[in-house]
Amino acid sequence: MENNQPLVSIIMNCYNGESYLKEAVDSIFAQTYNNWEVVFIDNCSKDSSEKIVKSYNDERVRCYKTKKNIPLYAARNIAIDKCNGQYIAFLDCDDIWLENKLEKQIILAMKGHDIVFGRYQVFSSNPVMSFKPTDSLDKVSETCTTNDLLKRNPISIGCVLIKSALLIKYRFNPYYQLLGDYDLWVRLSMNHSITLLNTVVEYSRQHNNNTSDLLLGNWLKERRFFYKSYFSVSNIFRYPSLSVYILKTEIKGFFGSK
Repeated sequence: MENNQPLVSIIMNCYNGESYLKEAVDSIFAQTYNNWEVVFIDNCSKDSSEKIVKSYNDERVRCYKTKKNIPLYAARNIAIDKCNGQYIAFLDCDDIWLENKLEKQIILAMKGHDIVFGRYQVFSSNPVMSFKPTDSLDKVSETCTTNDLLKRNPISIGCVLIKSALLIKYRFNPYYQLLGDYDLWVRLSMNHSITLLNTVVEYSRQHNNNTSDLLLGNWLKERRFFYKSYFSVSNIFRYPSLSVYILKTEIKGFFGSK
């Protein structure tokens, strides 16, 4: 695709991400869609993360460093303010995009889909790079509604392409350390359509230093904060799945599970 297509800003928030960072950035440079910029926010890393990114020496890659280590979703909001693109995507420093991720999603975005997400495949070591999504899955599915999200969250932040104007308007709630992206999807879904491109666009790496594992004790606290934020009689009738979410939260809290 030619560079007269919309600019996509790719947000990478990083704290001590040197282990897998080069693989992640390489997957951006391998994209078949080339009109992008990287907004890299180094959250006071103590490793060589900043050095790795700057080594690419490409004007499309812009590096920023926070004055002190701050919570993830506050850092994501800082990154949003640095973006120049009409659309924004996210890539965590330990994950990898398939090479046509942006190309496929920008086609949908230009047809009027303001929020598009794809599927992801979890891996624990090196991904099977020969894996290719089947053409039969490469299609637009139904939109993901609020009730759908309250039952189950199928959206990985690295699989999303979203109109930047929406992120500027809604932003992340910096209270969260774990559920900030999920909370954003739910808020967006109440007023906007979220479209699924039913094909794999990302390899999501699972390892011992995943944030969700390191902050395991925060899950119940944040899940309760989440549902209390939306709890009202009108929402219970409008979103019946909210009752299911509350019940699941309290059952998991009782058994001490994630």
